[in-house]
Formats: sequence, structure tokens, C-alpha cells
Amino acid sequence: EVSALRADVRITCDSPEHGQIKSLAWLAVVLYPIGLLVLNGALLFAARKAILSGPPTPLSHALAFLHQDYVPEFCWFELLEMARRLCLVGLFILISPGSITQLTCAIVFCAIYLLLQMQTTPYLFPSDNCIASGCSFSLLIAFVVCMMFKVATLTEQGKIQVQMSNEQRADFTIDTVVLSVVLLASMLGALVASSVLFFA
Repeated sequence: EVSALRADVRITCDSPEHGQIKSLAWLAVVLYPIGLLVLNGALLFAARKAILSGPPTPLSHALAFLHQDYVPEFCWFELLEMARRLCLVGLFILISPGSITQLTCAIVFCAIYLLLQMQTTPYLFPSDNCIASGCSFSLLIAFVVCMMFKVATLTEQGKIQVQMSNEQRADFTIDTVVLSVVLLASMLGALVASSVLFFA
């Protein structure tokens, strides 16, 4: 069996071209998502005194796009947002792609991040904290529902259904329509709740 590059099936995984592409991809990852995170962290660290206690410096003023939405004590929170995006759309795709293990890692990560976000309330305005928590909750629910879809896909297979008792079918068979409704209702509910708290 021959493995090939998904983006270009003409390139096999054991070819020199694949090695060059892989090296270039890792270089891009180090330079852009990781490098940008480290660079922003270093700049915020250099400007931390001006951000926390003032007076503003040219550097802290230039970095306002990174910290102006947060209370001074949590001026570094944008770095966590960047790290979350890097993990969810970058690092986690390397963990058993398409598996329940991958979804479990994403669920645990989102739950921890939501807890941290709710405990710290890092945004300057309460309305931003409400909206951010609502969005994080919606993302968590999306991954939970994806996990349930994964289980539903497995239990709907004919070979699995034959091996299951009636009680097991009742316990483990999931209606995908119900899951879709739960997903939409959760996301809409989170947005509505955020909006209510915003205008309260």
C-alpha cells in the first residue's frame, strides 16, 4: 500500500519531495503560529510595567491591539487566545485524526479554557466576558455533539446492531436529528443568554 500526500497524490510519503515539503511545513509552523506567539509574548513582557502601572510608552501604545480589550492584570490573555487557536486548528489535528481520542482532547481542552475564562473574567467590559464565555461554551458543546455523532455512526452499523440487545440499542442508539437540534439549541441559547446579560 502506497501512502501519498493528500494535497497532491503524485507525491508519495517516502519520496524526497515529501521530505522537503514536510520540512518546509514545519518551518512555516515555527515561524508563523509559534513564532508570532513567542514574539507577542516577548513584546508584552517588555511593556508589562507601562501596561500595568503606566505611564504609557511608545511600545505599550503600539501593542494596544493586544491588550486594550483586557483589564491590565490580564493583558497577556490574548496570548492564550492565540494558543487556543493554535491547539484546536493546528496541534490537535496530529492526535489520531478522526478518532474519539482527538475529540476527547478537544473537549477537555475547551472545558479547561472555559473554566479559566469564567474564573478570570479578563475582558475590560462585562459584556465582552459574557459573549466570550458564550462562544467558548458553544465551541465546547459542538465538540461534545461531534463525539455523540461519532458514537451514533458506530452504533448505526448493521454488524454492531446485530450484536446489541434491545436494551443496549435503547441506551446507545442516538437520533442524529435530535443531536442536530441539541447543537443548534445550545449555540442559540448561549448567544441569547450572552445578549440578555449584555443588555441587563
